[in-house]
Amino acid sequence: MTDELATPLEAGPLVYVIDDDIAVVDSLVDVLTFEGFTIEAFTDPLEALARMRSGARPSVLLLDMVMPEMNGSEVLDALEATGLSVPVVLLSGVREPGDAAARAAAVLPKPCNLDDLLATLQRVLGDSPVP
Repeated sequence: MTDELATPLEAGPLVYVIDDDIAVVDSLVDVLTFEGFTIEAFTDPLEALARMRSGARPSVLLLDMVMPEMNGSEVLDALEATGLSVPVVLLSGVREPGDAAARAAAVLPKPCNLDDLLATLQRVLGDSPVP
């Protein structure tokens, strides 16, 4: 499933939400859209990777660590193998996300606090304008 939601006026940074849990995806899409971000949501990480391989360039990925098709570490491997460079914020319900944590820009527990999520996005996006 792929959902594309954009802010109608000035679009904020493009965030890819990649999570197999549709309830988590819907919640993140609603909150981040309200906060002014442009969102593309994916329940299949392979779809997100295909979009990036075809030229789409998100500002940041919000990536679930544990998914049936591909885990977060495998998504990071695929990004590195294709030379795609995009900051990744891992969302992890597991205590130790392993080596993926060292390769991510940030790791947040799942579920995460909204203030922590927004502060993390602000920090990871750096100079990009955040609403």
